Amino acid sequence: MHIAVCDDNVADRKQLERLLGRESDKRMKLTGNLYVDSFGSVTALLHAPMMYDLFLVDYHSDNLNGMDVAHKLREAGVTAPIVLMSGLTNYTNYSTAPSNIHHLNKPILQAELSDMISRSLDYNAALKPPVAIQGEGTTLYIPEEQLVIIFETNHTIYLHLSDGTVKSVLGLLTDIEHTLENNPFFIMVGKTIVNLMHVSQVSIGKLHMSTGEVIKFSAPKTHYYKKMLEEVLLNAKSQDN
Repeated sequence: MHIAVCDDNVADRKQLERLLGRESDKRMKLTGNLYVDSFGSVTALLHAPMMYDLFLVDYHSDNLNGMDVAHKLREAGVTAPIVLMSGLTNYTNYSTAPSNIHHLNKPILQAELSDMISRSLDYNAALKPPVAIQGEGTTLYIPEEQLVIIFETNHTIYLHLSDGTVKSVLGLLTDIEHTLENNPFFIMVGKTIVNLMHVSQVSIGKLHMSTGEVIKFSAPKTHYYKKMLEEVLLNAKSQDN
């Protein structure tokens, strides 16, 4: 398990490293080592955040606090649990917290830290890895279930997400198609990649998406797409069971 610690207080950071070191020794034969990287700045933390399975954050520098850091991590595509450690700031008072946020009060107790790590291990064990959308000079990490349709216009990839937002990167659709070629939920319909899990209805010559988009195709293929959708939904149901 890879853990990122972000705390601008050097003494607190060092103390947490010691606690995590003890926890790693205790867990070595059960769940393996805990690999810990510590950061004193948000810029350094955001350099490669997708490699971490858990974030332990308390920050009060650069006009940012821990909740601001949590939002930046989610904006970067991070879905891993984020633990906000309350010292100067009580983060439980924030009503606009992103998803999968947890809290620990300072000073951090070994037992509470151990419990948080166990919960994070369980969460990550059940989590599907996000889809890596490689663009020119950047990579977007998006949970599979959030992707609805993907298409290209003028060398720009547009990704329509389930919450109604649209993200974009420079690149070619053929590269994205290659990334998703072994994923049974994504198919190419004309010049659009479609997540079949977001198809709400198949009518003659049309796929109706859960977010309102309509993807057109040749009418004679209607039965083919209906059959494909049935098979994918059946496969998804069997996986859940």
